[in-house]
Amino acid sequence: MLSVFNLIETQKDESPIIDTRGNIQGKITYSVNLSIFDSDGTSQLNILDYETLNELIGKTLKLTFDIRRGSGIPDKFCYKSVARYTWLDTENEFETKTVEKQKEPEYGYS
Repeated sequence: MLSVFNLIETQKDESPIIDTRGNIQGKITYSVNLSIFDSDGTSQLNILDYETLNELIGKTLKLTFDIRRGSGIPDKFCYKSVARYTWLDTENEFETKTVEKQKEPEYGYS
């Protein structure tokens, strides 16, 4: 379980912002956090108390995805910026607030 936790848990990571032509147009800072709750969904458990994923059957897993800020964005893309993504096998699209005229936009999204 520790291996899974270390693969998922990301406190501060950067990913390139890629335009529709495949060119890098800046970076975005994000984090991913994993929490485990008892079957009631309210009592938080320590993930390190479990050795296998089978031990988590019946528990609630909560994955938190935070988009913090963009950086190095060219002037031509700074008029209005928004971060948009889909999650795994869902068709739902999620997006941050729109930030205007900022080369280093702070999204503060969770």
